[in-house]
Amino acid sequence: NTLDPAKSLRKYCQKDIKFDVADANFKKPLYDFQKGDANILVATAKLISEGVDIPDSSVLILLTQNSSDATTYQSMGRVLRKPPGKEDAIVIDIITEGYTQFENAANRRLSVYKKMTDEIKDIVVEVD
Repeated sequence: NTLDPAKSLRKYCQKDIKFDVADANFKKPLYDFQKGDANILVATAKLISEGVDIPDSSVLILLTQNSSDATTYQSMGRVLRKPPGKEDAIVIDIITEGYTQFENAANRRLSVYKKMTDEIKDIVVEVD
């Protein structure tokens, strides 16, 4: 259920950003990212929620209906690890207005973010 939105994102971005979508059956983008052969990883939540080590990643962009505290901590952990030379990490949580399940899940994740940091910025961007 998360693969189709990821593929829609790829289609939307295709003029500016080229990437493949990694999932449980197509892991090559994950391996390329881990090796440093790619600097963007778009993956389904199930693929990166447990057991994946990508400490050099510094930006996480979420577009999900997930509201599980444990999954939120795991997802954030992908970018919060600090190997030598890594300064900051950014988590961008995209909330689609008008979709109640996305908004409710985002509010739940926000409570997790507030437990982890006080450096939360609320930025609203309208997209046509």
